[in-house]
Amino acid sequence: MKSRMADMDIPRIHRAAVELMMRDHVEDVRRLNSKLGHGNSAELSEDVPPNPFVGDPSSLERGNCIAIMGINPALDREMKPRFVKNEILIPLSCKEDFLISRDIISFNRWIKKIRNYYFSDAYNGKYFTTIGKKLGATWFIDQATSDPDLEMAKTILHNNTVKFDSIPYYSINADSLSSEKVAEHMETDPALKCHIRCIEALIEETRPKKLLVNGINVAGAVAREHFIAKETLEKRSTSIISKTGKPISINFEFGWSTIGRHEMPTMIVPFMTYMSMEVWELISHEFENWLENQD
Repeated sequence: MKSRMADMDIPRIHRAAVELMMRDHVEDVRRLNSKLGHGNSAELSEDVPPNPFVGDPSSLERGNCIAIMGINPALDREMKPRFVKNEILIPLSCKEDFLISRDIISFNRWIKKIRNYYFSDAYNGKYFTTIGKKLGATWFIDQATSDPDLEMAKTILHNNTVKFDSIPYYSINADSLSSEKVAEHMETDPALKCHIRCIEALIEETRPKKLLVNGINVAGAVAREHFIAKETLEKRSTSIISKTGKPISINFEFGWSTIGRHEMPTMIVPFMTYMSMEVWELISHEFENWLENQD
C-alpha cells in the first residue's frame, strides 16, 4: 500500500506551526483588534493562543485531499474545562517547556492535539459535523455510510481534509471582523504573515486537489485578495424555494487559487453550518460541472 505521507515534509509543517505559537499572542491580538474590526475592536481573545490548523497531514493522500479555509476559531463562551485544557493549557505549557529546553519536541503534546483533533475532546461538533456530512454526501460518497452519523463525519474529515482559518485567533463572534481590513492586513501584519507561512507549508506539503472556502465575507475576501487569480474568478448564484414559498438566492464563487507553489480549483460558499444539504448539493454539483470544463 502506498504511503499516504510519501514525500511530505511533516516536520516543516510542525516548525511553521511552532513559529506562530512562539509569538507573543497577547501583543499580536491587541494589535490586530485595533486593525481588523468594524468598530473599536475585532473582539479577538487575548486569553487563547493561536490555532494554526487542525487535522493530521500524515493521514492524507498527498494530492488527493482537500483544504478547507474558514474565518477564525470559535471561542468557548463558557470556557469549559476541555476547551481550557486543549486550547490554552496544553499550548502554553508546551511553550513554557520549549523556553527551557529549546527542543521542538516540547510541543509534541500540542501537535498531537492538532493531529488527533477529530477524535479528541477538542472536537467542535457544532461546526465540523455538518461539514463532514456534506462532504460525505458529495465528494467522498465512496467513504460515506448509509447512516451519515457523527463518526462518519469525523472519519471523512480526518482522512481527507486539512482545515485552517483566515485568522488563527479566537473570538465568540466573527461578525466583529471587517472583511476588507482582514484582507488588507494579511500580508503586512507580522502575525498574519507568520500565519500565511504556516498555511503555505501545509498546502505545499499536502497538495490538496480543491480548496473549499467556508464563508463569503471574511474568508472569501482573503481568498479573493490573496489566493485566487482574479481573471479566473466567476460569481455564480442559484435559487431555492423557502418553506414559506419565497425564492431565496444563494451566491457562491469559483476560481483558481495559488498558495505557495501549489495551484488548485477553489469554491467560495456561504457559511456551511447554516446551509441545507439541498443547497450544498446544488453548489457542489455546479462546481464539478465547472471543473469538467476547465482546460
